[in-house]
Amino acid sequence: PDALVVIEHDIWPNLLRFARAGGAAVALVNARLSPRSLRGYRRLSMVYPWPPRDLDAICAQDEASAANFLRLGFAGEKIHVCGNLKFDNPPPPGAEGVREELGYSSEDWILVAGSTHEGEEEAALDALRAVRDVAPGGWLILVPRRIERSEAIAARIAAEGFTCALRSHGRPAEGVKPDVLLVDTIGELARISGAGDVVFVGGTLVPVGGHSVIEPASLGRPVVIGPWYQSSRSVVESFLDREAIIVAEDAAAMVRAVVDLRRDPERARELGRRARRTVEENLGAAERVLEHLGPLLEHAQARAGSAGASAPTPQTPAAVSSEDGPRREDHRDPHHRGPKEES
Repeated sequence: PDALVVIEHDIWPNLLRFARAGGAAVALVNARLSPRSLRGYRRLSMVYPWPPRDLDAICAQDEASAANFLRLGFAGEKIHVCGNLKFDNPPPPGAEGVREELGYSSEDWILVAGSTHEGEEEAALDALRAVRDVAPGGWLILVPRRIERSEAIAARIAAEGFTCALRSHGRPAEGVKPDVLLVDTIGELARISGAGDVVFVGGTLVPVGGHSVIEPASLGRPVVIGPWYQSSRSVVESFLDREAIIVAEDAAAMVRAVVDLRRDPERARELGRRARRTVEENLGAAERVLEHLGPLLEHAQARAGSAGASAPTPQTPAAVSSEDGPRREDHRDPHHRGPKEES
């Protein structure tokens, strides 16, 4: 390639080595470097400098990451604080109508628990039970991080005395409203978050490190998480600075937070409004990244054009005649059946 742009931390040694050997410009974008990763890279760099210090540009998510890259030995002029690209993702289309699509009415109160891991589904069920103790109704949409766990989760839901429907079976019959809708399909979480009156983001009550809170926040939904959010610390801190998210210290505190938001709809709406404003105030990372990458990519393109002008013209396949006119000679293996189609 003429240029290689690596997102976040998917830095593969051979990929960089061959890109560099070919003269490609290399940039690290949406980069974050935690104190833990800094310590690990420092130990590794005693044997071999990693990541390579000759990267052309680093567009960091935040000031803390930029400072850590500087401590690791990167030149200050190559490091730019651009923000988090995930804030620039538009809200998922169709989110506003998903509640009715799933068979719920505007009067139904719904908790969405998304990207849950083992141990978090129980907390979500506890929250549903507690909500029903303080107010009529209340429903749970459960979206596990790994759908292969769906069968075990469905069994757990039944053991807790709740009814359950699977998203893969389509919309429940008219008049049938299970206690829990278990989403055993892929790629729907962002949109389904729009159905929630409150959204719990998983991977945070167990030591996983958390998942993105930006999608539900962009929809103006109040968001509750647990204490394990180190994978998106700078993002969560942006919300905490604006009092736009609730961080519960454990599962019991998460249940209490959900119940409090059920009891106080105006507080829930205000939390959602602050969450949406936080997303809006952090827009523009993509524009800032392009501002720094633009000259780099233009230089790479000009260098590639100069090299191409001096390179010998590649040989083209020989042309042969047929009744249908000229065609390219086919040099493929006659037994080759072509690429297998994806299902």
